[in-house]
Amino acid sequence: MSAMLLLADVLLALGGLAFSVLVVTARPVRPEGFVGLHLITVPIALVLTAAVGCVWFATPLPWRWANVLLPCLLPGLAVALTVLPYAAFQRRGAALAKLGAVLVVLAAFAFAHGSAVAPGLATAAAGLLAAVGLAGSFGIAAPLWQLGRRRLPLRLRRRRRAALPSAFELAEAEVQRAQWALAAAHADVPTLLAFARSFAPEVRQQCLDRLARRPDLAVALAGCLRGPEPGDALHYVRNDYPRSRAELGPMVAAMLAARLDSASAPTDFLTFAALECGITVLRDGGDVRRELAAWQQRLQASPEAAAAAKVLRRELRRA
Repeated sequence: MSAMLLLADVLLALGGLAFSVLVVTARPVRPEGFVGLHLITVPIALVLTAAVGCVWFATPLPWRWANVLLPCLLPGLAVALTVLPYAAFQRRGAALAKLGAVLVVLAAFAFAHGSAVAPGLATAAAGLLAAVGLAGSFGIAAPLWQLGRRRLPLRLRRRRRAALPSAFELAEAEVQRAQWALAAAHADVPTLLAFARSFAPEVRQQCLDRLARRPDLAVALAGCLRGPEPGDALHYVRNDYPRSRAELGPMVAAMLAARLDSASAPTDFLTFAALECGITVLRDGGDVRRELAAWQQRLQASPEAAAAAKVLRRELRRA
C-alpha cells in the first residue's frame, strides 16, 4: 500500500466517522441552533475532500478526461459536504439526508478499495462523488452568476432595457412624441433638457441634435445647474454633453459649492447626481477637485454616506 493511500485511509477513518456520527445522531433543531454549525462541518468536509483527493492521486481513474474532471469537482464536493449535514437537522427530509450522507462516506471508502472487492465498484463510487461535487459546484457558481449579473456595466444594462421596453415606457414615449410636436418649434434649453432622456428614440436624438447646435448651451446650462431642479441638466452633462466637459468646470464647481453650503441632506438624490456629474467633469479635466474633496470630507462624517465617500476618494486619487 502506498503512503498516499495510507494517508487517505487515515483521513477517511477520521472524517467519515465524525461525519457519520454528526449526521446520524442529528435531531431537529430551531433555526438558532444552526449558529456555529459550520465550524464543525467545514473541517470535516475538508478532511473528507482531502481524502478523496489522496485516493485519486494514489489510484487514478483509467480515463484521462475523468482524471481531469474529478480534481475540478473537489471544491464543489467540499461545499456539498459542508451543507449536507444541515439537512439532517431539519424536520422534513432528514432521513433522506442521513441516507445520502452515509452513501457519500461509503462511496469514499469504495473509491479507495472498491477495485479489490468488485470490478467497476471504484469507478461507480467515483461517479457518485463526482455527482455530489457537481451539485456543490453549482452551489458555488449560482451566487457568482447572480453577483455578476447585478454588476453588469451600466451601459449594457441600459442597452438591455432599451431592447425590451416596458409597457410604461411605450406609453410614455407616445405622450412625449405628442409633447415634442408641440414644444419643438420654439423650445429653449431648459425645455429641450426635459426631452434629452425621452423614451422615444427619435425624440431624444432630435433633442440632442438641437442642443448641440445651440450657441448659448454652456450659459444656459449654468443657469439650469443653479436652479432648484437641476436633474435634467445634471443628466445631460454627465451623459450627453457633446464637447469637452472641462469648459463646464467653473459652473459645476459653483453648483457643488452652493449645494455644500446649503442645508440639504447629504444623501438626497440630487446630491448624488451632482457628485456623479462632478466626477465626470473631473475625468475630462475640469477644475472641480477642491469642491469634490470638500464633499468627500462631509460624506465621510455621515455614517449613511460612508460608501459614497470611499468612491469619491478613489476618484480623486485616480484623477
